[in-house]
Amino acid sequence: MKKITQTFFQLHQHLGFLASIAIIAWALSGLSHPIITRINPSAAQFTAPSEVMLTQTFDTETLNQKFGSIEALRLFHFFGKNIARVETATETLYVNALTLDELQNFERDYAIALAQHFVGDTNSAIAAVTIIEAFDDDYLNVNRLLPVTRVTFQRADNMRAYIDTQQGRLATLVDDNKAATSAFFRTLHTWSWWPASTIKTAVMSAFLSLSLLVITMGLWLYIQRWRQGVFGGNARWPMSRRWHAHLNGGTAILALCFVVSGLLHFLVSEQRQASPKQDSSLAPSSLNIPDTIVDAQWVSSGKLGFWRLLTAQPSDRAHAHHGGEQPQQSNIIYQRDGQQIDDGENQLASAMAQHWRAGNIISLSPQRHFTSDYGFINKRLPVTKVAYEDGSLLFVEVQTNTLAAQVTSLDALEGFSFGYLHKWHHLDGLGKHARDALLALAALLIALGTGLGLFRYSQKIRRQRPRLAQTEQAVKSP
Repeated sequence: MKKITQTFFQLHQHLGFLASIAIIAWALSGLSHPIITRINPSAAQFTAPSEVMLTQTFDTETLNQKFGSIEALRLFHFFGKNIARVETATETLYVNALTLDELQNFERDYAIALAQHFVGDTNSAIAAVTIIEAFDDDYLNVNRLLPVTRVTFQRADNMRAYIDTQQGRLATLVDDNKAATSAFFRTLHTWSWWPASTIKTAVMSAFLSLSLLVITMGLWLYIQRWRQGVFGGNARWPMSRRWHAHLNGGTAILALCFVVSGLLHFLVSEQRQASPKQDSSLAPSSLNIPDTIVDAQWVSSGKLGFWRLLTAQPSDRAHAHHGGEQPQQSNIIYQRDGQQIDDGENQLASAMAQHWRAGNIISLSPQRHFTSDYGFINKRLPVTKVAYEDGSLLFVEVQTNTLAAQVTSLDALEGFSFGYLHKWHHLDGLGKHARDALLALAALLIALGTGLGLFRYSQKIRRQRPRLAQTEQAVKSP
């Protein structure tokens, strides 16, 4: 046992030296994350202004003749009129829903109005409006939504609001502070300075695996030292060695949880693909718009198509007959040719799911909140959860005909481990501030303990250099 302990000790030292920089980088960036999330910009409003539409009969026959094959169609009220957003295979147009006349520059004005609403700033000038069709270092792929419109405010922090004009929602807010702190976190935590490649995946996985081995050996050595009584009152260990042992030994289980969940998250995330969208061009049916609708979208899959209508609450209708009033939370109904379809969302979700994955569907249910199966990283809500007989799950955003997430048993395991072992959502009952404080404390202790280990190893190397020099000199001497 003594020989095994000595071998583990030497391996722990040498391998720990190799892994220590990565562990400290991960710990410090993990420590910074709760701080970063609190100093980043927050939206003044989290929902878009929704206005009750003016009563009218929407002329779908003329619309189909004028624009041909329509892939997406949304009706809403903005700037005092009913608007139709028409998306074809080649372009996106905004027209007056009553006259079908094209509205020039409407998307730009609409994006600016939404940006001002979400930021809560109608006074600052607008520096630029740009269509973003690919993720970059400012608009990261964790935001999921594309394409979006970036509205840049002319102010000291260079606030950028990324707007999804298709659905009239906020994708994210970025200012110079968030850009800098995000770059710091990604540099240390995900190694963003190294472009994605097979080599990067292999090297990062190797460092995570090496960290796992070093932490496991350290925990084993810590337990052995306790059994040997070396931490007693007569211990002759230097202060730095005792603190290194106690800090890293005491947090070893937590560190193992971070590393294991981090490795699984990294490997599974590398395999994830962008959310696919199903192209569908079924001609929309007729629609009579009453004074209770705040949003109407024609949603189709194959030969199945319905109007998805958001209706104002009864308490708002008395004040909505002129259009443009602000309703409260809306209800969703599905309709075709004036007839309400009670299970319209499930019919469409089932058809869309079968397009992406054939199989026996056993249940469909609305998903209105993020869970361990469908986490915040997926961004899109509401969605429909589609469960298959083999245990696989699909989450479908019906209104955009998009597969928001596909969850296999491995994805479910990764989501659970990342949520509970890496982000400690099992402590949500304590409140976000208390949970994040405990997470930050654990990361700090791991960084300090690892730093002490690195310090002790460097001291050992310094002590060995004179001896090595003397040995080389003795060998050279006749």
